[in-house]
Amino acid sequence: MLFSFLLLAILTTLFRPYFQKIFRAFGNENMLSQAHREYLQGQRTPYLVLYLTFMINAGIFLFLLLRRHYEMDLGLKNWNLLFLCIGAVAGIFILKHLLLSFIGRVFPVQKEISVYNFTIMIFSTFIGTCLFAGNVFMALAAKNLLFVGVIGVAGFVALVYAFRSIRGLLIGSRFIPLHIFHFLLYICTAEIAPVAVVVKLIMNQL
Repeated sequence: MLFSFLLLAILTTLFRPYFQKIFRAFGNENMLSQAHREYLQGQRTPYLVLYLTFMINAGIFLFLLLRRHYEMDLGLKNWNLLFLCIGAVAGIFILKHLLLSFIGRVFPVQKEISVYNFTIMIFSTFIGTCLFAGNVFMALAAKNLLFVGVIGVAGFVALVYAFRSIRGLLIGSRFIPLHIFHFLLYICTAEIAPVAVVVKLIMNQL
């Protein structure tokens, strides 16, 4: 947890203006468009670093979920499991962006795909920032309170995900009616399948 506090302190010192932009872009479409333009014009590093922080925090949360809440051993040392969890989260999102980029090349929707890719980054970074608190709770809370933390984080992520999905539908409103099959294929492959796999793996260990 010392690493999390140190990371948060460094990020807020280096990228405070970008934290503000991300939180504004989360609830304001005009701010999202402005941030996207800045990103395309070369201000990529702060957004990518903060996005990477989300992957790290999400991986830490998954690690704490497996180790503290479900008490899974999995035959791995703590550091190995932690890196595996972070790598799994990063892999899922990298594959999602690659799939979206492929769709953008195949169909005439590169602009919409670019905006949606950036929207995923913004919303994920928002979640990652809030996960600092969630991870501290999961690491330090008494065993009988862990379920409360899991439900709280799951509910929060579900709400953010639902909001992001609405934004995504608005972004793709021109594309979806013309390519409904490919849209459903993307939803099943990139949105539902990764969650289903993670849930299945956890359930198999119970």
